[in-house]
Amino acid sequence: MDGQAQLRYARKNWSSVMLFNCDHPANKALTLELVNSVPGRDLHRFCWLEDDLIGELSPEWNWLVGHSDPGIDPSIVHFTDGTPAMPGYEHCAYADEWRSELIR
Repeated sequence: MDGQAQLRYARKNWSSVMLFNCDHPANKALTLELVNSVPGRDLHRFCWLEDDLIGELSPEWNWLVGHSDPGIDPSIVHFTDGTPAMPGYEHCAYADEWRSELIR
């Protein structure tokens, strides 16, 4: 996005929308020290959690422009590669809806 080098890693785009159980004891490991000391990719991978503690949302709740199945009717749209305000993305899927919310 925006000319930055992008790397592939597990669960990268899962963090574009998340639902946390803040009371779960495993989330006590998500401390300010951890957040400030590990690479962002580790946070995107939910490094403080065991795999069996990570659930999954239906694809319509984390619909990625240019990546998700266009046959899905999204409930939440994420402009993963760039927002409609960025050159080259002015006419991407859901750009009109994005602009209408921007001027609201």
